[in-house]
Amino acid sequence: MSRTDPPVPLASDDGKPAWAVRGALLLLLIAAPWPFGSATPLPSAFLSAGLYALFGVWVAYILIKKTSLDFPWPGHRWLTLLLLLGIFHLLPLAPGLLGVLAPTSAAIHYPANAEAQETLGAGWRPVSIEPFATEAELLRVGALIAAFFLFGHLFVHRRDVRLLGYTVSFLGVALSLFAVYQQARWGTVLYGRYPVPSANPFGPFVNHNHFAGFVEMCALVALGGAIGHLDRRSQTVSILMGGSALFMGVALVLSRSRGGFLAAAAGAVVLGILAFRGKARTRASVLAVWAGAVALLLLFAAPSSIFQRIGSIGRASQDVSMQFRWQLWSDSLRLALQSPVVGTGLGTYGAAIPPFRTDLDETRAEFAESDLVQLVCEAGAAGLVLLGGFLLVAIRRSRQRLEEGPAASGSQGVVMGAIAAVCALSVHGLFDFNTHIPSNGLLFAALLGMILGSHPRDLSRRRGSNIRAAVAMLVFLVSVGAAARSLTIGYSRDRLVSVNPPRAEPEAFADLAGQLATSRDFAPGNPETAYKQGLLYNEEAYRSPNAGRYREIRFAQAREAFDEAVRLAPAQGRYWFELAWTEANLGNDERADPLFEHALWLEPTSSRLRVNYALYLASRGRIEEALEQLERGRSLIPGISSYEAVSTIGPYVEDDPALLRRAAGEGLEADDALARYLGERARSRPRDDP
Repeated sequence: MSRTDPPVPLASDDGKPAWAVRGALLLLLIAAPWPFGSATPLPSAFLSAGLYALFGVWVAYILIKKTSLDFPWPGHRWLTLLLLLGIFHLLPLAPGLLGVLAPTSAAIHYPANAEAQETLGAGWRPVSIEPFATEAELLRVGALIAAFFLFGHLFVHRRDVRLLGYTVSFLGVALSLFAVYQQARWGTVLYGRYPVPSANPFGPFVNHNHFAGFVEMCALVALGGAIGHLDRRSQTVSILMGGSALFMGVALVLSRSRGGFLAAAAGAVVLGILAFRGKARTRASVLAVWAGAVALLLLFAAPSSIFQRIGSIGRASQDVSMQFRWQLWSDSLRLALQSPVVGTGLGTYGAAIPPFRTDLDETRAEFAESDLVQLVCEAGAAGLVLLGGFLLVAIRRSRQRLEEGPAASGSQGVVMGAIAAVCALSVHGLFDFNTHIPSNGLLFAALLGMILGSHPRDLSRRRGSNIRAAVAMLVFLVSVGAAARSLTIGYSRDRLVSVNPPRAEPEAFADLAGQLATSRDFAPGNPETAYKQGLLYNEEAYRSPNAGRYREIRFAQAREAFDEAVRLAPAQGRYWFELAWTEANLGNDERADPLFEHALWLEPTSSRLRVNYALYLASRGRIEEALEQLERGRSLIPGISSYEAVSTIGPYVEDDPALLRRAAGEGLEADDALARYLGERARSRPRDDP
């Protein structure tokens, strides 16, 4: 064969190694949603590590087997560029260049506040305002790309496509059964053990929208498979998959996720359009029958509250959740326009958005409530261009995929369902962050890989076996390294979950110190470790019976820990606030004041920071400034209570009625707070002897 001859496709029977990797992938897919969507540190880390390990093994295998990675894998260049963009976010840049490419990042790394700038020092800085978070996000995205690659290689034949369709259908039914049982048995207590009072859990997911995102994809794949199995030989399979889709649809409705309703409807429309292809008109009839069955079931069985929930979609201006989203998206647009080229770094949205918040809601936004909005904020126009390029390739390849087999085959039905599922989650991603939930992201990547995938090519008659072996070894080592790093980051984060020094008893301080040391050993660059270490030092100083030198040493150690934390994550206002408080404890008020101001510039909507800053000001006799901070803290939602405001400043104003009234505000709550506080003060005063 000459160098210009086209490569020969591999045979369809790819042997035991391929089936071993397939089986492992399906096991990961089945296991992913059960530990809360794998959204907690350790399950997420194990999922990423497993995908990297399988990727390294499979790529090394196919290279050593004398095949090539140079196959028509649509979109791989765009995904590679996305990874390179994430790596670019971590590279140090000169201050001038950083100011041009990412003004928001430059403002964080080179603050106008002189004391903050002195703390951070000079030198080159990366685009990312929190490199550790960017590294973790880059590893997560890389794992999903690895999953996309693997499913694109191993689930291309009709047999394998049907296997994936059956697996996804089974998983969706299992999740739906569990969700309905759990809701009836335990309500908002996940697995009967983990209460979630502040959210709307459903199934194993902490948030009902994420259950809906996962199950809507499963339901559409099952419905597509049912349509593809309509011939006489497969009617039993068609009935089973159609029934599965119907049951998942009912569970989706019971989840009360409005985003799930809209996304599933969009996916059903796409599936209906695909069902009209060619001569397969009966597919549309089946869709109509199933839609009618679902509508009748809802009409007679669904509670009225579900209809009210669906009806609220058209009253977004009256809905608190939608108002929060609209305001957050508006503020996110301001953030994106400040760094429009490359954003602030992957995984940094939660740290970047607080200074741009214009509402009074102090709910911390770790995600943008929209995958698209978050991508624009974190990756800028560069990320948007990469997404657009990938979408164009994906659309073209999807059309080709639909033409590769007979229209009435079961595998093509699964492909149609997968296309509809991918479209559904893409629509859902406009107003939620489903792809950031590891289990949902994995299923999305798996279906997308199956749709766009193709086979590697046989290059056994070409030269260069030594080069292929070297590349195979390199890919394997990089994959193992990525898997190991995912595990160390996940373990470091997991060790910090239960570390809360301000609420711990002194007897537990030694155990907390051990957990912090373990976290640091696994991931020395984790800023949260340094932050919590500083908190522990401060608590040891506050609660120690040893005054004087011991406390001074502990405060000095806390300052070093907080210095490290702000250098690792300079956008975290709470890190700066604790550094300022520690400086105040050491008697350095002239340095503490500007650091307090910098912390509040970074997190202006935190009532906790406001009330503690008021306490500091009041203790220094700056009563007017303290009252201003308390008034701003009360204006936030939920903000600080009138009683907390009065209790904060009362001891420093000698119970002055006018100042206490100003701190409490007006209204019944303020009146009750004043009466309660004054009553407690009266009871606490020592009585004179008769």
